[in-house]
Amino acid sequence: MRHLDGVVSLIADGQTEAAERALRIVLENVGDDRGPAAVETLIFGAALARRLSPRAVETANLYLTNYDVPQIRLFNLLARHVPTVFLASEVANELLVRACAEQAHPILIDVGIGTGRQMVAVLEALAAHDRRPSAITIIGIEPAKSALDLAAAQIADVATKHGLAVQFIPILGTAESLSADEWNKLARESTGAIINASFALHHIADVDGKDARTRVLRCLRGLSPSLIVLSEPNSNHHEPAFAKRYANCRHHFSTAFRVIDAQPIDAADRDALKVCFFGREIADILGNTEDQRSERHELTSSWRTRLWEAGFVSLPAAALPSPAGRGSVDVVPTDGAVGLAFEGELMVSVLCAGPGAEAPTESFVGAPATRRWHGGSERELDVETYLAALIAIANADGVLHPHERSFIDRQASLLGIAPELLEHVGSLDTLLATRKMNEVTREATLRDVVTLALIDGQFHDRERAMTIAIGKQLGIAEPDLVAIEANVREYLPEALDAAAPWFRKAWFLAAK
Repeated sequence: MRHLDGVVSLIADGQTEAAERALRIVLENVGDDRGPAAVETLIFGAALARRLSPRAVETANLYLTNYDVPQIRLFNLLARHVPTVFLASEVANELLVRACAEQAHPILIDVGIGTGRQMVAVLEALAAHDRRPSAITIIGIEPAKSALDLAAAQIADVATKHGLAVQFIPILGTAESLSADEWNKLARESTGAIINASFALHHIADVDGKDARTRVLRCLRGLSPSLIVLSEPNSNHHEPAFAKRYANCRHHFSTAFRVIDAQPIDAADRDALKVCFFGREIADILGNTEDQRSERHELTSSWRTRLWEAGFVSLPAAALPSPAGRGSVDVVPTDGAVGLAFEGELMVSVLCAGPGAEAPTESFVGAPATRRWHGGSERELDVETYLAALIAIANADGVLHPHERSFIDRQASLLGIAPELLEHVGSLDTLLATRKMNEVTREATLRDVVTLALIDGQFHDRERAMTIAIGKQLGIAEPDLVAIEANVREYLPEALDAAAPWFRKAWFLAAK
């Protein structure tokens, strides 16, 4: 796999012909090897070939022709032998069934219902439940008419089989394409609905070049639902920079392949799962152009932030199911999510949230609502001002260095703010002029501004001047700033940016 790194570098530099030659050499060196490492190289190599030329694709695909299996067998393998898939369904379905059983006539909204397999499983469970609802309405949103028709047929079959009174309302289209009138109509028909989105929201495309996911979640919150259950992988494939996206993709799916290798199934079935299911996702993430990509996964922290910004509040861990882990996959419940982890690596999260006290006023077609960065409490960090100060000091010398951006991204993540939302942070001068900073914000901001300035081992003149200016605006005198600098120098570990991720996180959390 390390040889593919060179191919990626050439692609990122625009040297497509050289990249194609290098890729051909890598694939030829794999030869007839059918081991896990060779299969992984072939899968990623085929994905990279899609960015190069039809000739490269044809060459790469020749190596993968022997791994195909019928679609029905693939789905059976996924459902039975990939714990990150079937455990996510179990957790989500338990949450949905619990919520439905509390209502006499529950309304289920399934965003991206597909062929309705999950809704059929929920109906089967409700049919056997001791608090069986008297009637059930299912609203399925799906852009593929053939899938929507099959969902309608399968739901009707299971309803007849169990004598359930089920009304199915199909909505042909994507959630981001619904008009304000369609959202308003849905709101009138579905107050108190239970919303499910299983591996669906990462497919939401931008609208007119602007992010639409949080706006879709705000529209869902505007329906006044009782619960939302959101299942998503934990990896950032929304990243626009190709080399970084490749690194994220390789890390996530290499771990996913180790999950598969740990299962007690034949090597041929393991290879089929990798090539025919996950390989297609990898091909989309790495092989398609930005306007054609659909597998734009995000980190769990990003989805948490989106839910919060949309007006949802996380359910406590005690309210969430915690099934036993299986097949080397551990179940890790936290507030607002049930995580599925392998070897300590979070792979998939099932997030669960209820409506906050106040719904956002924005309609889907309206202007973006103001982000609620500032909590207002005397003991609550003003997150926007804190992050704005870090961004200002990082840009003091006119260049945002990678280690500075890494520091800011980590701090944002620890505060529950997705890195891609940093572009919405306001002007530091405006924030300092219009907000009264509490002591928590003042101390944390100055300490970490100095930490960021020193992270490369030097306190440059422009960084020092800006730090002094920020300190003045926060009411911190220059002598106190010198004391803060000395304290940071004493406790800042050397080569922090090169330390293991768990150590960096522990250090930053301890510093809080």
